[in-house]
Amino acid sequence: MKQFDFLEKITKNGGMVQIHLDVEATSLRGEGFAIGGFIRQGKNILTEFELLSEEGAKKAGDWVKENVLPHLKEMPTCKTQKELRKYYFDIFNAVKGKVLELNKLNPWDTSVLRQKFAVVYDNGMPVESQFEMDCWKQALENAKDDEKFGIELGGAYMPIEISTVLDVKGYNPDLPRSEAAEALGVIGPKHNPLVDAKQSAAVYDAAMKKLPILNKYKTSKATVYNVATLVSDQKIISDKDTHR
Repeated sequence: MKQFDFLEKITKNGGMVQIHLDVEATSLRGEGFAIGGFIRQGKNILTEFELLSEEGAKKAGDWVKENVLPHLKEMPTCKTQKELRKYYFDIFNAVKGKVLELNKLNPWDTSVLRQKFAVVYDNGMPVESQFEMDCWKQALENAKDDEKFGIELGGAYMPIEISTVLDVKGYNPDLPRSEAAEALGVIGPKHNPLVDAKQSAAVYDAAMKKLPILNKYKTSKATVYNVATLVSDQKIISDKDTHR
């Protein structure tokens, strides 16, 4: 990713810019140590990214050592966790900054920004969300006082969660991603973050378009409701709408 050359491909009217991110962690609630993904605008993939932290890989739990590390041998590496987090933080800020610039927005114009830019996860809690939190904590620790407010505004506000999209569209949110993605022509090893990001994106796109190839994964009712909530006197009143 030579000095973010891909940023020149982002245009004002080319559609939403998305960072599709997948993270491998030392354990389910451990540190993210390998990341992969791609950046696209509309249908156009602008660039891919991947990096593994040697420091983080050494902390991997037994299950990760057996099931994940064998698929990561060809990944580019850095020495430390700090380098890995800075690598992603720089990508995020470069992309978001370009979108803000093209659309003449301020970082706090979130209602407009979320129509122009998003980070996309697949079951991003706790791994991807925790990795992003670690990136921002690190940036804040190294920032001057007058820089901190801007950094705090820099998070992945309103990320797109693929499992929720599947559920709302009428598909099993736990459908096997690799199986569905392979049927869509996206093939690769499991637990490789770049491959995982591509496969999840293929399933996401198919769900958004309601492609027949996903019909076998349809459910009769969403498990996640479109809920309007009113919090009053420590009570939550919900208006459940199955929207199908």
